[in-house]
Amino acid sequence: MIKIFFKLIALMIIIGSFAAAWYWDEYKTYLTQPVNISAADQSQKKAEQIVTIKKGELVRHIAAKLHQQNIISHPAYFRLYARLENKAEKIKAGEYLITEGMTIVDLIDLFISGKVNQYSLTIVEGWTVQDALNAILADNNLIHLENTLEPGSKDYKDKLKTYLKTQQTRLEGLLYPDTYNFPRGTSDFQFIKRSYVQMQKILAEEWDKREINTPLKSAYEALILASIVEKESGVSSERSKIAGVFIRRLNKKMRLQS
Repeated sequence: MIKIFFKLIALMIIIGSFAAAWYWDEYKTYLTQPVNISAADQSQKKAEQIVTIKKGELVRHIAAKLHQQNIISHPAYFRLYARLENKAEKIKAGEYLITEGMTIVDLIDLFISGKVNQYSLTIVEGWTVQDALNAILADNNLIHLENTLEPGSKDYKDKLKTYLKTQQTRLEGLLYPDTYNFPRGTSDFQFIKRSYVQMQKILAEEWDKREINTPLKSAYEALILASIVEKESGVSSERSKIAGVFIRRLNKKMRLQS
């Protein structure tokens, strides 16, 4: 009887070992297989999905979310890999773009990298500050801090000038035209500040190159002059002559205006 008992125990150990080996092999294989990504609509050139991870979200909740979105079929393997590799606590909050061909390993590496999905918005050259504000406030990927105020109102611009810590009474010309990438959660004021800081950098660089005897008193005056000259003529070869006319006017203490 005792011999039979030990034989049963040995058989169970052997079966358990085979089962463990089978599950381990399936786990290792699953890690190398692409996750399931489907296109949101037929217009997409390639399949991709957005996954949002909240601050402090536990790995089991992330795995359940991925399973609910049909991205992974075995949430237990996701949790196991994250914990075995000591990566569960390194996952960062944010909105991530999952693309076709990614594996579970790729997903977790992406979540650890903090390389969140980026949106873009262009401030077009030639826009007035009001044009830029209208485009920024119409972008639903930005958080609008002062959405109870009209973007062109004095109160809105006063709050914006306070946020930018600018001494200029007018904002016209102070936003650098370019395409800016930003993650979801960026505020409109943060976006505007990036454009403003970039313009200040460019102005400072150009102001350092000015002629010593220029009648212009500041980089902002130089910006106004450049804007006036550009409006006076669309031909670049004529602009230096036009600028010379305005410089002579300034030397005569005349106002900087067209």
